[in-house]
Amino acid sequence: MINNKFFNSFISIYRPYIKLTQPILERHNIHTGQWLVLKDIAQFQPTTLVNISYRRAIEKPTARKFIKVLLERELISYTTGNDKRQKWLSLTEEGRQFFETINKEVNEIQDEIIEKSGINEQQLTEITNSMSIIYETILKESQE
Repeated sequence: MINNKFFNSFISIYRPYIKLTQPILERHNIHTGQWLVLKDIAQFQPTTLVNISYRRAIEKPTARKFIKVLLERELISYTTGNDKRQKWLSLTEEGRQFFETINKEVNEIQDEIIEKSGINEQQLTEITNSMSIIYETILKESQE
């Protein structure tokens, strides 16, 4: 029963959170999926489409569409390695500034939510660690 309650609690947070952050993304003319891919590239650059697909748990064609838009907007660039088929993605300077602007606004909302919820840093760390373990477990299960 507690397992079900945990997952229901997690799912119930998602939509209201997206509704809070959506106006920020709309102001900057970027969709949620594009933002998540841009954020992934910012965090793990240089990275590849395959790695993004795995970490974000999205299909490669979906990731490819998001990457195409980000390339067209010159927010990211790519270089090829020894294997010419593999493209290493990184933020451009414009992409870095764009990411930092949006991320700052999103972080302000996140900080406000946590402050209003009364959750302390230790509780937040425990929740984050537990979520990371569950995330890794789900990723492993989905790859089998």
